[in-house]
Amino acid sequence: MALSASLAKSSPRLQLADLIGILAHPIVLGCLGLATIVIKHVPQPDLQLFYLSFLALMTFAPAAIYLFVHYQGRILDILEVVDRRARLVPYFLMVIGSISALVILSFIQAPMAIIAVTAVLLVNEIALGALNLYTKVSIHTATPALTALTLGYLVSPLWLWCLLITPIVGWARVARQRHTAKQAVLGSAVATVGTFLTLLLVNWL
Repeated sequence: MALSASLAKSSPRLQLADLIGILAHPIVLGCLGLATIVIKHVPQPDLQLFYLSFLALMTFAPAAIYLFVHYQGRILDILEVVDRRARLVPYFLMVIGSISALVILSFIQAPMAIIAVTAVLLVNEIALGALNLYTKVSIHTATPALTALTLGYLVSPLWLWCLLITPIVGWARVARQRHTAKQAVLGSAVATVGTFLTLLLVNWL
């Protein structure tokens, strides 16, 4: 209700920025990216459900539960963590979850693509979390960059066109004054380098 009221009061430019922020939210892009990779590399429907549920529970759920409790269920605050310091614990929980997921996936001999996407998540969580100790960095621009690169490598090079989403999201974040241009560029740059190096290592292994 509050979100729709906010959209109604905004100028067309800010309404567009809000719409982009919703459609290209890290949760939306992250889930779509994971689902695409799992469906591509895991043919059995029951195993698809297992890997999707496992990755969501290990990498996203702990941070989401923490934010839900921390913000007492206020959805808009959970989806838009403005305070840089409030991001530290979620980053830590995601890193621990991704490390645990990598260990388990390696032990059960999961498909390499599933291990690779988990490694990409881990590297970016560490890099973005470390930067977050010193300066605010945009996970909203990091997510489309890492998602497009990972899909381009693990699914089809055509997905690399989705990198064009990154500057659009960056514009929306700056327009809504959620980030500065520097923070938006920093997020996408860190994700691009981190994802590229991780996939390069995976390919070498």
